[in-house]
Amino acid sequence: MSRMLPLVGASPRRALVGLFFGFATIATILVVLESTTARAIVAICGLAALFALAWLVLQRQFDQMFNVLTRVDQDGLPLPLTAEEMPKFAPLAAAVAAREDRGNELRTVLDELRATSERLALTLDVATQGLYEIHFEPGNASLDKGRYFVSGMKFFDVPADRLEEWDIERINRMVLPAHRGSYQKAALTRGHLDEVYDATVRAQDRDGNWRWIWLRGRTLERVGGDPVRSLAVLTDITQRKELEDRAAHSDTMRSLGHLVAGLTHDLNNILAVIRANADLMVSFDVSKVDADRLAQGTRDMADDGFALLNGLLGLTPPSDKASVIELDRLVDHIAEALRELAPPAVRIEAQYEADETLVRVDRARLDQVVLNLGLNALHSIDGVGRIKFRARSVALDSNNRHGLPSGEYVMLDVSDDGGGIDPSILDTMFEPFVTTKQAGMGTGLGLATSFDTVSHAGGTLYAANNKDRAGATVTVILPIAAESERPERSDTDDEEAPSLAQESLLEQKGV
Repeated sequence: MSRMLPLVGASPRRALVGLFFGFATIATILVVLESTTARAIVAICGLAALFALAWLVLQRQFDQMFNVLTRVDQDGLPLPLTAEEMPKFAPLAAAVAAREDRGNELRTVLDELRATSERLALTLDVATQGLYEIHFEPGNASLDKGRYFVSGMKFFDVPADRLEEWDIERINRMVLPAHRGSYQKAALTRGHLDEVYDATVRAQDRDGNWRWIWLRGRTLERVGGDPVRSLAVLTDITQRKELEDRAAHSDTMRSLGHLVAGLTHDLNNILAVIRANADLMVSFDVSKVDADRLAQGTRDMADDGFALLNGLLGLTPPSDKASVIELDRLVDHIAEALRELAPPAVRIEAQYEADETLVRVDRARLDQVVLNLGLNALHSIDGVGRIKFRARSVALDSNNRHGLPSGEYVMLDVSDDGGGIDPSILDTMFEPFVTTKQAGMGTGLGLATSFDTVSHAGGTLYAANNKDRAGATVTVILPIAAESERPERSDTDDEEAPSLAQESLLEQKGV
């Protein structure tokens, strides 16, 4: 008993001492009375005192063990036992060892998490990136009800080592109004859990400067089809955007320089001939025949000047004269016109594999596009060969290589088996004044005008050399007209004659 008393403590020991003296006093009185009943009472009180002492000792030991075993550090992990404490917990050696092993494992994991968090914070800080996390209430995926957490956006004074909660009003104040729909749509994406969404918005930083922010993320959790947690990475792409804008401006100025240089060269040639003819008519006594010849030459040069200026007008934004036309019938008329002009050794074919060829476009301009492609092919085969027009339907998804919106399109290939296209100009052949024809054979504006027309109609135009045979193919892609845009078919449509644009352009080409 004396060995266990120190564990009881000062207050319980004083209580026991008082209890002992009280019991001794009562026992002395009862012994003096020499009563059997008194002896029994003394025995009972002795046993009660012994049990009370044992209870107090055990409770004290249990409290000490509980306090030691539940002792944790600042991270909430269990602290190891000291050398003085180990002997007292010998009966619980296995449990104590398991407790310390578990604590060491948790401490290792926590250290790794700290190191990873520090590396992530450093990466976000160096890369001018941030994290963006949204929490929604289950069944209420509303931006107004969402909770927004950001970190690592130093240009908005947000630290990288912790999450900072924002509200939707703060976000809306920062994001350019025209771009709010982009991030809202991305945040509420209804795609699969593994589907990545992205959006590009402009937001105002702490200094009032507008920055381009690229948001790319994924929904991590859903309840009943609605997102409840979404995580995204925010990247500051302002510098990249500025470089892209400068590059685009440089390309525009370079194209403008080519345009001005080509225009100056061609106009100088035209004006030189006109000036020389005028000098001859003024300075010399010329005959009527010579005067007529000089006047005709001057008129021809003026016509060339008009053709050049009309080509430049074709580079301006097209007027809104679009209508729904049948592409296959337009191709039929042009193919027939080319057959009248082509040498006998040239075969011109038209093949239609498209279910629908109705397109909405400026008919006169598309007429010039197809005719220009046909004439280029005719010049390329040099009197012998084949030209083929082929129209087919195609469905493009949002990831198509042409950068067009997803939907149904009609694709028109104009192919020949001539000498092909010089690979050095394949990437620039649709720019103004780029041509492979001999001097005086063209202005280099036809393909540039064609590309402008097709782009304005919502399509694209590209060229490639044939891989399996000689020659090249130029492809026109145009969106199929919607049902609501299609006019009622009239009986006179089948008798439609070739347009004035076909006739005039054929005459200008001198074919």
